[in-house]
Amino acid sequence: MALENWDIYKIRYTIVTAKVPVIALFWMPGCKPCSLAEQILTELVDEYRSEAIFVKCRADEYPADEANEMGLASVPFIVINTYLAGKDDTNKGKIYGAFPSLPTKEKLMEEIDGAIVEMEDHYAERY
Repeated sequence: MALENWDIYKIRYTIVTAKVPVIALFWMPGCKPCSLAEQILTELVDEYRSEAIFVKCRADEYPADEANEMGLASVPFIVINTYLAGKDDTNKGKIYGAFPSLPTKEKLMEEIDGAIVEMEDHYAERY
């Protein structure tokens, strides 16, 4: 299943309201590493269908200050967001860019699995 293209505002809102990790790819047209990153994430969508939200966002459609708030420095840019409501309302995110190299599928799976467990544990304690 392909990654759905969301705007940065919907991504921000979903990060703070979802009880599952949000994995966002920031990309630009014509960027070959962006295409590779999208292929890797697309392979993971079905595997994590109910455990995480996967989206992409075109980075060049937003002012630099808004992109910077998400930590965007270059593309491709992958953020694995876990928002832990009530725990100092923290938004923890793992960030990956193209340099020195894109993360492997296995590395992303390891990080996503960790984020899922962290959020499950946090919300199990709260409810």
